[in-house]
Amino acid sequence: MMNMMLKGVCVLLGALVIAGAQSVHAEETVHVPRQPYELCFADSMNEVHAPNGIESGWEIDNRAGRPRTELDSSGVLSDVMTDEHSRLIRYFNVVSEGSIDLQFQVNYVYNFNGNVLSLNDAEGNSIYRLVTSEGRFAIQQIDGSLTYVTQETCMAPYKVIFRVTADLDTGTAHTWINNVDCGTSALLGSSIRSLSFETSDETLNETQVIGGYVQANYAVYEAFDDPVSVINCEFENANQLVLRNQAMELPAGVQTARDFAPRGGKVVFQTYVYLPENSAGHIRLSDGGQELFAVEMRDGAFRTADAELKAYSDKLWYHLRLEADLDAHTVTVKVNHQTKGTFALPENITVLNRFELVNTGNTEIGFDDLQVFDLVDYDVPAPVVPEKENDYILGMNVCSLWRNGEHFGWSAITPYDDLKSVLGYYDEGQPETADWEIRFMAEHGINFEAFCWLGRDTDQPMKIAWDSTQLNDAYLEAKYSNFVKFCLIWEAQNGSTPNTSTDFRNYFVPYWLEYYFSNPNYMTIDGKPVFMIFGAQTLVNKFGNTLKDEFDYLRGEVRKLGFEDMLILDCNSYMNTSLKQYGFDGWYAYNWGKQGCYFSANESMTMYAVNQNDVYTVPTISTGFNAIGWSGIRTPVMSLEEFRQTNEWVKNVYLPTYAQKGTWQEKLIMLSNWNEYGEGTYLMPCEGTHGFGYLDILREMYTTGGAHEDIVPNEEQLARITHNYPQDRRVLRQDGTYQRPMSSNVRTVDMTADNWHDWMDTNHILEDETVDENGRTLYVGDHDDPQLNFSKKFYEGLAAKDVLAIRVVASIPKGKFMQLFFGVNGTGLSEGNSIRIYAESDEEHEYVFELSSVENWNGQITALRLDPLSGANTHFTIRSITLELQDEVPEIIVNGLRLENTMQIQTVDGVDYMPFDPTVSLIQEYLYTYYEWNHDAQVLTLTRYGHSYRFAAGSSVAVKDGTEEIPLDGAVFMNSGIPMLPIESFARVLGFPCIRQEKDYCIDTPEKTLFSRAAQSASGKNVWVFDTLGYFGQTSAFQLRGWKAERGTVGYGVDYVQLMTDATGTPCFTLTKAGQDCAVLHTLEIVCRGEGDLTISFQTDEAEDAAALTLNLSEYPADGDGFRTISVDFADFASWTGSLKTLSIETTSDVLDIQAIRFVEAQ
Repeated sequence: MMNMMLKGVCVLLGALVIAGAQSVHAEETVHVPRQPYELCFADSMNEVHAPNGIESGWEIDNRAGRPRTELDSSGVLSDVMTDEHSRLIRYFNVVSEGSIDLQFQVNYVYNFNGNVLSLNDAEGNSIYRLVTSEGRFAIQQIDGSLTYVTQETCMAPYKVIFRVTADLDTGTAHTWINNVDCGTSALLGSSIRSLSFETSDETLNETQVIGGYVQANYAVYEAFDDPVSVINCEFENANQLVLRNQAMELPAGVQTARDFAPRGGKVVFQTYVYLPENSAGHIRLSDGGQELFAVEMRDGAFRTADAELKAYSDKLWYHLRLEADLDAHTVTVKVNHQTKGTFALPENITVLNRFELVNTGNTEIGFDDLQVFDLVDYDVPAPVVPEKENDYILGMNVCSLWRNGEHFGWSAITPYDDLKSVLGYYDEGQPETADWEIRFMAEHGINFEAFCWLGRDTDQPMKIAWDSTQLNDAYLEAKYSNFVKFCLIWEAQNGSTPNTSTDFRNYFVPYWLEYYFSNPNYMTIDGKPVFMIFGAQTLVNKFGNTLKDEFDYLRGEVRKLGFEDMLILDCNSYMNTSLKQYGFDGWYAYNWGKQGCYFSANESMTMYAVNQNDVYTVPTISTGFNAIGWSGIRTPVMSLEEFRQTNEWVKNVYLPTYAQKGTWQEKLIMLSNWNEYGEGTYLMPCEGTHGFGYLDILREMYTTGGAHEDIVPNEEQLARITHNYPQDRRVLRQDGTYQRPMSSNVRTVDMTADNWHDWMDTNHILEDETVDENGRTLYVGDHDDPQLNFSKKFYEGLAAKDVLAIRVVASIPKGKFMQLFFGVNGTGLSEGNSIRIYAESDEEHEYVFELSSVENWNGQITALRLDPLSGANTHFTIRSITLELQDEVPEIIVNGLRLENTMQIQTVDGVDYMPFDPTVSLIQEYLYTYYEWNHDAQVLTLTRYGHSYRFAAGSSVAVKDGTEEIPLDGAVFMNSGIPMLPIESFARVLGFPCIRQEKDYCIDTPEKTLFSRAAQSASGKNVWVFDTLGYFGQTSAFQLRGWKAERGTVGYGVDYVQLMTDATGTPCFTLTKAGQDCAVLHTLEIVCRGEGDLTISFQTDEAEDAAALTLNLSEYPADGDGFRTISVDFADFASWTGSLKTLSIETTSDVLDIQAIRFVEAQ
């Protein structure tokens, strides 16, 4: 039976010091102030948006695992071999001083024994190694011997929460297992390069690393966050404290305290606190004996012994920060990041080592994010701010996505030099980072940052917004935040919104007032705070015409703070003529999309907004939307010349013409965006994208500062702001420049031919045409949506899989876009089923719509439409339109399975080369190797069974184990960011047979037998057999070759997958993009083990509504292992017609084991 996760199941062994491993730092040490920072944030290990399918910064070494044929389920550690091991690895920049604190939850799904948690140095040696052996946990020493730290015998499945602190200054580690103190041990080294979860060579395992966190240099760090949410046993009276909603609740009449190693100098205590009505209590800091300072909470206010600091209410959580300077004997008190006073401290106290939390009232008090850390100064030169010209106000959109792990993370950015900023892959939660950003902005004329704000809660007191680390922890605590103001962009489209007026007025408005609008650095224009809303349509849908009433209420509350009014701007809603009635003062664009890289698009789209909106349109200067980081598809960004031209037009034409004289309108210009690296719109200096070029143009045009030197961080300064991501670990991924050779199998429409109308019909295109050697020129009138609708004759006899691309040779005006719409499997034409390409010049160009790389392009083609350009009253010329069909090209087959490469085999000097493209083809998984990529040196290193193989661009030899040189058939070279390897000699170096079968290359490894079931499954998509250990090759946990787990997690048995509830609802298994023919396949069999009901639901392309039926498992006979075969015939369902779109299996059982799911073909 699974253990209760939060109960103490291990025996307290006290302060265990491993015999024979005496610490080299055993003598007393004096605490040295250290910068606190975050090393790893991984609340979940699976990240489907990351290029390598795992939480940013993590890597998978699956050399002993079951076959992986998709990038998913990355937190599952699999080991199906008894002579090799697998690893999940998180590299860090080398940590050689201070202490780290790691907390992780792990689920030993199959086999408790043989698991390892290891902290490693740069050479890969363990400096701390916690292993499972004989049903117990043990510390492994340098000679391989084990010292057991628990006594109770454990068996899989078994969930455990680890907490390990490794103090490099003292050379010791402290271990807690399921919140039970398991003692202190000596570290076996002096630096940390990585954290790894591993299996052993000898055992078979399935282990799920659920998630966790690693911080450095905090005396206390208690976040109470899932998946490691516990009340630390080091709290006094811990058994009286309550864990509720990922926070600690201090009941009425209860007190608690924490002791920690003494800290001197400048020390910070901070926490979030929630104080219900009639609550009372205090927070006391001390040296363990004498009180240093106390804050009381009573009579509705934070107080000291002599003064009231700040009134509070029960409508929000408050952030309390005490900055004690034990040398100067003062403490500064901040509430919600605003200073409330500085007070004297006793001069005889020089250290702080204890805080106490006391509830003297008759109701509970909430605490969260309790932290104690050193306040370490840093050196960022103060901004030298140039004089502004004519009081222009420049606002910068900011999207805070760079707390690595909270969003998609830096790994998606690392393949691309043009996306790497001069701050490296930085931690946006560090005040030092914010000061560099402020410096860059202030010295180039930027007045304020507009931070995206995404609420978490809708109908309860708010604590922390999503992605708010940059604003709250960094900007609001930075030295120079008064140099560049800030405002909010309420992300109503993607964050939380209130359900009622009461929610808005009780929770949203008080939070904004207390944390932001009342801050002296909040941006105002003419005495009015600036407030922007992205996704205002969401609010209109909820509030309708009463939205203005809510805005009026907000304005009234802001006036109570002493302001004149507010400026409320709609961002990107395109509600056009109704903005004024809803209470907006203006409109602006967050960006102008992909076409925003052109001056002409900035101009035309701004003017389009002017003509549509019934409020003033604030000009936005956008630089494009090169979303290669998120999508892998490269598009242009704005040149410096066009950036200058756009600013000149806004400054000299737009503002004088359209802004109302003497008002805020003639001052304000918005810039997009500072740091949207993933979406590819950013003005942060990046060496691969114009450096400081954009910013220098702003300085030149809007200030009188003239030329100056742009100062960037040195290596030491960079090291302090980049702890959150290993700067040298860069994902290997295509750089977006690959041009696939054109297929010889084509179907072309010559647009100069008289019969072109046989292939398509026109819509919104006037028959004012000319035909010459350049093609057919057509005219678009007043309607801005010209269309060419293809007849079925154009794609007759073709399925989506047959069509690689559609190529259009045409000339359209620069900055306009051409858009291809497609319908498949009966779906209609939509933006979601379309591809846009923007014209980079007026000249003729071949526009290639790569359909084969589009996720939705599958099944039967039901419609195709080409919109040749966006815009009205203009001409365009088309020479030809070509359907590019699948061609016979050589491919790579490994262990019987075809690699899904998007790059083709390339022949150079008679030698065939293949791409090593790990995020597309997963070649490293098929070859059972672990790969490492040195981006700067362009060196690929593969590891397999203890041997390393090095392939360097430009070299015609491979190097084995660092010394042995093995000749290759040709030199390795780079194509579009991917190393190209000579196929036959590459296989020979690794010791694999490689044979040519007709056009294809077939490589087999000794693990081929593991792929046999996967190959069988690949040949028939209607059967899913979930043999896990040794044979399951269809992918894993969270998405199993089309199946996805929802509201649940997935584990493994020997021959089944295990669907387990995650407490968010009833767990469900869903097959998306099914595609089965309902006329042929209508009998479904499910082999499973569990209790309660199964609800099976489906949706087809010909039925409007989904259908479902519910079955009780107990009504079906079980075999000796408890598995039941459920057979359902859908033939009698009227909605079982056409093609199956989705199929879902929902269970009321907390755990459902699934051996197989299959469709039985009708006889």
